Amino acid sequence: MSYLSDFTITDGVATITDDRLFTTWYDRPDYVDALAASPDPEIASRKRLVLDFEVALSRVVETGRIDEEIDALLEHFLAEEYIQHDPAVGNGRAPLAAKFREGVPPGPAPVAVVAEGDLVTLLLKLPPNPAAPNGGPEAFIPTIFRVHDGMIVEHWGPPNSDKRS
Repeated sequence: MSYLSDFTITDGVATITDDRLFTTWYDRPDYVDALAASPDPEIASRKRLVLDFEVALSRVVETGRIDEEIDALLEHFLAEEYIQHDPAVGNGRAPLAAKFREGVPPGPAPVAVVAEGDLVTLLLKLPPNPAAPNGGPEAFIPTIFRVHDGMIVEHWGPPNSDKRS
């Protein structure tokens, strides 16, 4: 399969031109590499950490191995004193792991990653709605992470959303 025409990135924002990418993006190193790209190695490293976290979460959800893998995954990416700004989840790794064990839908695809200082903002795009005319309106979810010493230490996102992290 040729991947050259299923997305483009212009000014750091991906345009997904083949809807199959919404369900395969996490198995596409070319897509993740393009989103993480930065001429500054420190910025690229922070962007890559957040994207690698999202890739790992997506794989665990898609394979149905949440019970077996979520604790190790969160320990790998999240600081012990992780702060979650969603009162429905709570702070720390354990509450987030419990939320995953309750069941979560597959997440949307990232289409932009912006890093400034220790903050990394991920813009996620929901796939088109097949039941709506022309796929319905475009829908996005912004989510922000704070990175410190190579670990995710804090997260802000929409409250009570279907967003996973």
